[in-house]
Amino acid sequence: MAGNLRAFLAEFVGTFGWVFFAAGAVCADAATHGALGPVGVALATGLGVAAVFGMLGRASIGLFNPALTLALAAARRIDWTRGALAFVSQLLGAACAGLLLAQLFGLTLPPSEAPHLGTPLPVGLGFRAATLLEAVLTFFLALAAMGGGGRSAAARALVVGAAAGAAALVAGPLTGAALNPARAFGPAVASGFWSQHYVFWFGPAAGAAVAAFLTRFVFDDRQT
Repeated sequence: MAGNLRAFLAEFVGTFGWVFFAAGAVCADAATHGALGPVGVALATGLGVAAVFGMLGRASIGLFNPALTLALAAARRIDWTRGALAFVSQLLGAACAGLLLAQLFGLTLPPSEAPHLGTPLPVGLGFRAATLLEAVLTFFLALAAMGGGGRSAAARALVVGAAAGAAALVAGPLTGAALNPARAFGPAVASGFWSQHYVFWFGPAAGAAVAAFLTRFVFDDRQT
């Protein structure tokens, strides 16, 4: 029981950190009129995700990402009950991160105006292209998070952070490079901005599902 509570608390805190660092970087860039720039936002995102996995990865059962959690449950790598509780913990953590960003940046960046507390939004891409881009990038993020059998926690954190940072460089200006429904959900809760929100569920869910089944049946030597 205590182990489950630690796992769900880790999912809450880890998802809070992922959303706070990634969306917070977007807010900080907007508040400073582009002082960070796309490279700075991508670097902050990658380092934030790496820090989350480095600090809490060993305790995680759902990898701080609802799409990855659902994929793990569908591939029978975790049971559905624990997956559902991890899912709820992640969304709560994301919502709290969004509400904190609203408190920090609400006066400087009104939530009703862009960038809507860092809520991702496809720009210059239609639904299909944006969803496909999120799916492909989430696939590689999920491979980094789920695969690699014997990697140490530090090595996994580095690889996952690199994948998140690279994705933010590639797709940050196009979709926001959410790769995580919680990353879109938290700021949207606080800002009330839900435009094309489905992109950030369908795309990551599809990419994570493919990665989960590949790591279970092809790449993972443990075959659990």
